[in-house]
Amino acid sequence: MLDRPLQELGADSFSLILLLAGIHDEFHLLLSSRDLSVSHSLDEIATTLAARLSAVRTESAGTSALPAPDEEQAARVPALANRYSYFVRRVRNLSAWNVVSHVYRLLPPVDVDAFARAVDLVVARHDSLRLRVCVGPGGVEQVCLPPREVRPLRVLEIPGALSASMASRWMEEQSRAAQQALALPGDLFRVLLFRDVFTGSAWFCVIAHHLLVDSMSFRMVMASLVEAYACWAKGAGEDPPPAPPTLSFARYSSESIAYWARRGPEEVPRWLSLPWHLVSPLLPGTSPADPLNTEEHSVQVLLALEDLPVLRDGGGAGDLQITDLIVAGIARAFRRWSAHAALHLSLVMHGRTEDGLSGELARTVGWISETVPIVLPLEADRRALALEARAQLERAASSGRSFGVLRHLVPSTVPGVDAIRRLPDADVSLNIDLREPLLPRHSAFFVREESVVAPSVVAPSTQRVFLLSGGVIRRQGKVCVAWDFSERLLSRSHVEAFTELCREEITDLARSVEGQ
Repeated sequence: MLDRPLQELGADSFSLILLLAGIHDEFHLLLSSRDLSVSHSLDEIATTLAARLSAVRTESAGTSALPAPDEEQAARVPALANRYSYFVRRVRNLSAWNVVSHVYRLLPPVDVDAFARAVDLVVARHDSLRLRVCVGPGGVEQVCLPPREVRPLRVLEIPGALSASMASRWMEEQSRAAQQALALPGDLFRVLLFRDVFTGSAWFCVIAHHLLVDSMSFRMVMASLVEAYACWAKGAGEDPPPAPPTLSFARYSSESIAYWARRGPEEVPRWLSLPWHLVSPLLPGTSPADPLNTEEHSVQVLLALEDLPVLRDGGGAGDLQITDLIVAGIARAFRRWSAHAALHLSLVMHGRTEDGLSGELARTVGWISETVPIVLPLEADRRALALEARAQLERAASSGRSFGVLRHLVPSTVPGVDAIRRLPDADVSLNIDLREPLLPRHSAFFVREESVVAPSVVAPSTQRVFLLSGGVIRRQGKVCVAWDFSERLLSRSHVEAFTELCREEITDLARSVEGQ
């Protein structure tokens, strides 16, 4: 086991990022994806780690974070391609795409001053939380404010006459109102602290728009907040550890755009080589201007994993991994469901590749994830389809960011860019996130409040985004497949049938891989 490559144990590029972050937390040692890869075994990683620890033993363990360009005054931040995708394809109503935490109860004794200091520290440490975003004639514009100008915390006193159930409903209403108040170019990050002055109890909720954070970054923000509060709360008496060495979001944006703009011309042929000629609209006659219904529905099916170690353990067999099986299984289900010759997926990738960057990216907070086209011909047999999915996923992981840069950011004078921009948008999107939540349900200072859930506001759209928007997630050891859709364009029974086909095909692929 120790001498097998990590990728044979189910690791992918995202797992590697978490491993690098864990190495820093445990050993105060900064490594990057240039030092370790999923082709290394645990024995090789241990050897590398021991050598690097020996080399830096005399160095200081606490290295400060790489700073934003200027912490004293507002500074412009170049907009990544995912911003343009958002404003081109998404409804202008900002509350349609929020990332919101559960409500957490602070355990007594509650230290409001320590919590306020913790919020200020998180804002100062993560420059993406200080972004102001607007859309002008020249495109998407972003400005990063200095920490002193950003005060996201609001302390709200719970009315004393409310019962426990009514207080829970009141907190839900306040959380919803805070989400709906997000606006351009105003605040996109808010923290609510609810206080019961009679009992001394307190709850908190963190609200961050997707323009500022992706799912991994949101977990980092929550972890930083809880860690700082635990250090400053009454009785703790210590300062939080130094910020992990990582690129600021502003610096990452500048370096990433510059690198992929230089690499763009050589990436054009690779993207144009996908089988675009096989792609056809899922529903001919519809267009992105077709309005959605005011209600969105989600269908979710749990996969039975008890007898499928490949899925349950996140591993693979040979050159196939769990993500390959999921994408190939959905493609086969799509063929049976639609009779189309190809599946065009807009796949969400974590985007945390360090090519062309001057520093480490594992702990950078921001909206870094990117959508990448996956175009799979559906005539291939089961294994050939899974291998094609593997090849396209590897390309997406290594150079997927180039597609958005070519589509939105480089001049049209670059050869082939006009052809990239004429490619069709996907009707189907997919986000695969098989991580368990990183923030624990409780600690010595807080506990998740099961009776109060801050609802994620989904506003009625005036534009169609995707006909099908899917997610594959892991919850309590179960892999779940969910599809969001509009009942104006697709019937619920139609989508339920597709979801069941996904379950069948992914399960069959997993069994066939185990048999090999």
